[in-house]
Amino acid sequence: MKISQHVYEEVWIGDVVAGLTKRIADKGLKHPPFKPVSDLLHTAYTPEPDRALTVSRVMSRINAFLGPETTVIAETGDSLFAAADLVLHHDVGFIGQAFYLSIGYALPATLGAALADESRRPLAFIGDGAFQMTAQELSTLCRRKSNAIVLLMNNGGYTTERMIHEGPYNDIQPWAYHKLPEVMGGGWGVRVKTEGEFEAALNRARESNNGPALIELMLDTFDTSDALKRLGAELSPDKGRKG
Repeated sequence: MKISQHVYEEVWIGDVVAGLTKRIADKGLKHPPFKPVSDLLHTAYTPEPDRALTVSRVMSRINAFLGPETTVIAETGDSLFAAADLVLHHDVGFIGQAFYLSIGYALPATLGAALADESRRPLAFIGDGAFQMTAQELSTLCRRKSNAIVLLMNNGGYTTERMIHEGPYNDIQPWAYHKLPEVMGGGWGVRVKTEGEFEAALNRARESNNGPALIELMLDTFDTSDALKRLGAELSPDKGRKG
C-alpha cells in the first residue's frame, strides 16, 4: 500500500476496510450497512434441480464449495468479473489476469498451480472462447493426473465482446468440451444444464483425485455478471448515440 511517499508492505485488506469503516463513522458520513464476512460465507444456497444454470447462481454455489486448500484461477473476461463476487477464506488462493490480450491464460495457469503445489486443488473458471486458445494444456493435466476442476463456462462464443458490440465474429466453432478428457486419455468430463446436474457433478469432482474434472456449464449467451453488463454499456460504440 502506498500513501503519499510512504510504502507499506504486507497490509491485509481486511484491516484497511476496518480502519476506513471506523473513520467513516467518526466523520459522521453515511454508508451502506456492512455485512460480516462470516455472513457472506454462509449465505444459504439450495439447488433447484430443474432450474437452468446462471452465472450468479453458479458463483453462489461455488462460494460454499471452496475449501481451504483450493486455488481459484479466473480467466480473462467474464470469468474474472464473476469470480470477483466470490468470498474467499484466508487460505483460499486466487490467480487472475485482467489484461485482456492474455485471453487463454487460465488453463496454462491451472497447470502451473497444480505443479507448483500439489497439496492445493486448482479450480478454474474458463470461458469457451478462451479455452479454445490453449486447450492442449488439458492433455498435460491428464498426463500429470492432476485433480484440477475446470468449470468451462459455455455461453457460445466471445460474450465479453458481445456485450460491447455484437456480430458474427463473436461466434466460435462449438466443441463437445466435456468429451475432451476422454479424447486425451485422462480424468473425466460432463456437460450440465441444470442446478441438479451441476450439484451431482460437483459431488463427483469432490471425490475425484485421479485426473482433471471438466464440468461444462451450459449458459445463456447473454447471461453475464453485473460487472460485465456495466462494462459493456460503458464501452459500447452505441453509447454516445443514445438519448
